[in-house]
Amino acid sequence: LRAFEVDVSQGRPQALILFDAQLLRTSDRRIVASRRFEQRAELASRDAAAAVAGLSQAANRLAAELSHWLLIQTP
Repeated sequence: LRAFEVDVSQGRPQALILFDAQLLRTSDRRIVASRRFEQRAELASRDAAAAVAGLSQAANRLAAELSHWLLIQTP
């Protein structure tokens, strides 16, 4: 997990999640595939409840994207 934060650098607050995934072959620990995932979600306001909602939305989208990526990596 590279980032799990609220980013305000571009003017409007956004939830940001960056996740680096590596798929390893268990027999020799060789990297079979790797990918960086990034999800952002606009926040309705700068309060804690909006941050939690935005991070949750971004995490749900990232989980779906990661699951799909894992499925297509299976031979």
